[in-house]
Amino acid sequence: MENMNKAAVIGYMVVTGKITLESPLLIGDGTGDESYESTKDIHVLKNKQEQPFIPGTSLAGVLRDYVMSCGDEDAAELFGNADTEQSMLQISDIVLENAVLTTRDGVRIDSVTGTSVNGAKFDYEAVDKGADGQLKISIKLRKKHENKVQDIRKAFIKLRARLEEGIAVGGKTATGFGRIKMTETASGYYNFGNPADVKAWLLDYENIPKNASDKITEKCKATVAETNRLIVDADFAIRSAMLIRDLDVSVEDRDKNISAVFKRSGNDFVIPGTSLKGVLRSHSAYILDVMGCPAKFANEFINNLMGYSEDNEHKAKSRLYVEETYIKNGVKEYPQPRTRIDRITGGVVRSALFSTKPIWQKEQGCATVHIHFEIKNAKEEEVGLALLLLRDMWLGKVAIGGEKSIGRGTLNGISAKVSYNGDYELGTKGKVTKGNKDTLESYVKALCVKGN
Repeated sequence: MENMNKAAVIGYMVVTGKITLESPLLIGDGTGDESYESTKDIHVLKNKQEQPFIPGTSLAGVLRDYVMSCGDEDAAELFGNADTEQSMLQISDIVLENAVLTTRDGVRIDSVTGTSVNGAKFDYEAVDKGADGQLKISIKLRKKHENKVQDIRKAFIKLRARLEEGIAVGGKTATGFGRIKMTETASGYYNFGNPADVKAWLLDYENIPKNASDKITEKCKATVAETNRLIVDADFAIRSAMLIRDLDVSVEDRDKNISAVFKRSGNDFVIPGTSLKGVLRSHSAYILDVMGCPAKFANEFINNLMGYSEDNEHKAKSRLYVEETYIKNGVKEYPQPRTRIDRITGGVVRSALFSTKPIWQKEQGCATVHIHFEIKNAKEEEVGLALLLLRDMWLGKVAIGGEKSIGRGTLNGISAKVSYNGDYELGTKGKVTKGNKDTLESYVKALCVKGN
């Protein structure tokens, strides 16, 4: 009888809100090329109505990982444990409305030759940014929690704040996928010791949590500044032109003999996080090679930082996180006719005229490309490598996208902010305008010492 009393439900805390995708979402259905549609390696998970959705289990896993990383015991209690306590949380699936499916492709690049690896091409479905859906999270309070209601309330507010600040779910989150944010939030606590709350819970369920007698309106900041976390935000201008190939060309462009256009996400031009991370990985190998680091050291250093897999099996998770870059203003599309050249004779290949449609900077000196990347639990030598990558991008030594051989994809640095146990800012010509320049140089020296 005592155990039954402890299990009695004494109330619910509930939060509802609108979840919006701020970047593409990849949650696969597990079929891959075994599906009836074998043109893609990964297919988006859908319900019986063929609507993409985010499973409540996926969100629960991400939130659990968040509270564990914070060391918050009260929040961790919400999720229970496998042995003695069941979870207090009930998280709904998020059915995505206005969902537009997009196809992304990838290819493994040989770090030595700079060309694609044979047989390493893959295509996958994703839900494009902009889709939204409704989320409801309930916390069931039992008699045994009676003396912990205020602690649970604080943990509840922290989880709500994390969703409002934004969180990543699904696959490829290290390359900017799955960023979601909650808006239009409503929160309430139904105390079943209050007859009005019991009546509202039973009779007006559709308006939960808006009809709770106790509206939970307290605010808190969920993101805690982490030591040893490197954050880089940098703004660039495009030096000449850039092309991230999208072979899905409109009929109108095909009629103009245009074979490739710039990839889009919604109405924005997009530099996929996968493309940017691939460039950073490749150029990291180049930097370490120029520094004279042994090949074994360079390979282990990069794998430890950026993760790696063998035989299609993940061996190490990336600590480098790159966001997708959306280009909204300051550029224009312009087709450029080209002619294929015979590599042996140096002459024009007959009937091989074609055009591509890169984007061009409208006005030099204006920031049009914003790049954001982070390193979790960064060591000083890894910060040194990141600073060298930023420097080379700033000086136009790193090319992003296709047609590099004709000068596409290089950037001019405009400004940057770097955070690593302190804040730094870079301005005109890369001059450090905030923070100690010598400290930044010490991180590069740490890489030199480590590599030799």
